[in-house]
Amino acid sequence: MARRVRGVSGGEEFSRLLEGLTGDQAVTVMKAACYAGAGVLADALKSEIQNLPEQEGYMPEGKQRNVITKHDKRMLQERIGISRIDSTSEKADVVISFSGYNDKPTKKYRTGTPIPLIARSIESGSSVRKKNPFVRRAFNSAQSTALQKAIDAGQKELNDIINGG
Repeated sequence: MARRVRGVSGGEEFSRLLEGLTGDQAVTVMKAACYAGAGVLADALKSEIQNLPEQEGYMPEGKQRNVITKHDKRMLQERIGISRIDSTSEKADVVISFSGYNDKPTKKYRTGTPIPLIARSIESGSSVRKKNPFVRRAFNSAQSTALQKAIDAGQKELNDIINGG
């Protein structure tokens, strides 16, 4: 039973690992691979956040900033998370995302600005912030490493299944 890794080049190699496994075995292998690959991507994302330019203070009216405060940078790094792996016998999905709130309340956001909103405004730009696609850079730079790590973890899990471990 062949499965494919959607959206990732090189997924055919991983799909070959899953051929001939039962549904539960395939899910176990997919989960191990998914978690290993997600860890590499999350680390790359933290590294890209670290490289974002910092500056404190406000920008003059009508100007777009291309920087982030040291506090927001720290909040972004602390609020990266990897979801539980959602799996079926055909696929395993994991989400790497930002969650929570900045701990500085504002007039508009009394519990603090949502961290995903800050990340999205940096990634895509906004009326007050220049676009800086740090998420895209992180994922593009780490994709092949993450895929290899996923294949290695899947292979190790497969060997454990085969050897009764």
